[in-house]
Amino acid sequence: MSAVISNEELKAIYEDASTKQEVKTAIENAVKSDEGHETAATQEKVLEFLQASKAATVLNKKPSNETMIDLYALYKQGLGATPGPAPSMIDFTGKVKYKAWQKVINKGITSDDAQTQYVELVKKLQAADQ
Repeated sequence: MSAVISNEELKAIYEDASTKQEVKTAIENAVKSDEGHETAATQEKVLEFLQASKAATVLNKKPSNETMIDLYALYKQGLGATPGPAPSMIDFTGKVKYKAWQKVINKGITSDDAQTQYVELVKKLQAADQ
């Protein structure tokens, strides 16, 4: 197991302008164990998840719409975000995303499980991309 990375080092890795605030918040939340101590395993998992989220944006072959929706739902659940109110009836894309995320939640997929599934899916996409 590698050494524990400090919160400052972890945040600095993803400090570039393209990083959303929710990702920064996910880093801060995910690196704390129940006792408030950082663990190398948790940090490595979060780093792998965030690296996969960046890798998913630079694939040469665009994934299918279904796969894109799966990525979205797993990503949002992996961040530990909470869904807001359902989108309006005329927001078709928003409704599809919302339903996919709700499906992940209804299956009982935890944030940690979603991160693992997301990373595995991105790895499959990367392999198919070559």
